[in-house]
Amino acid sequence: MKLGQPFQVQWVVSILRNKHVHQNEALELIRMHTGKKAPVIMARYLRFDNPEVTDGINSWIVDYIGRSGGPRLKYYYNQHGDNPGKSANNRKVLDTLKAWLKEHGG
Repeated sequence: MKLGQPFQVQWVVSILRNKHVHQNEALELIRMHTGKKAPVIMARYLRFDNPEVTDGINSWIVDYIGRSGGPRLKYYYNQHGDNPGKSANNRKVLDTLKAWLKEHGG
């Protein structure tokens, strides 16, 4: 990477896939540098197979999708364990975003 180069999403993919770091910086870079495409790009990195409330990565991505012009949905996160019924809500959120992503070229 050199200064002045156009932003490339590949630069931050490893951060998005690493569950031991906070993804907000990577998501913010995507939001700032990809404009209206940001929500679709972010949605591609959701873990659609994991609606558990302990999945912080999905929580961050869902929040940033809403901040970036995509659907504003409530994804429940609790690093200490499940809250009754919240994983079912998260499954609905992920299903909604999966359908939305298909409609928007993801």
